[in-house]
Amino acid sequence: TSSQNGVIANLVPAVAQLQQSLGIVSEKVAKIEKTVTETQKTVEAVKQTTDTLAAGQQQQQAQAEKLQATTEQIAASIDTIAKGFAQLSAQGGAIADPKRP
Repeated sequence: TSSQNGVIANLVPAVAQLQQSLGIVSEKVAKIEKTVTETQKTVEAVKQTTDTLAAGQQQQQAQAEKLQATTEQIAASIDTIAKGFAQLSAQGGAIADPKRP
């Protein structure tokens, strides 16, 4: 109708087809813009998740290093205790030179 397409479009079919094609192209561009926006949101979410994972890995690394240090301290303590028992055993008992019964 001339109210929707205009007088020239009603008189020249090629103009009507051009207007229709432009409408289709406009719809496709809108869909592409929507897809790009959704993709951008997804990329931002992935980046945020990646940053969170990286922070978690750094925290785990720090905890692993603390655990390693604690393990080494425990091993040193066990070694000291073992040496103490070896010295007691070499002396013949818990008290090296008992004075009372």
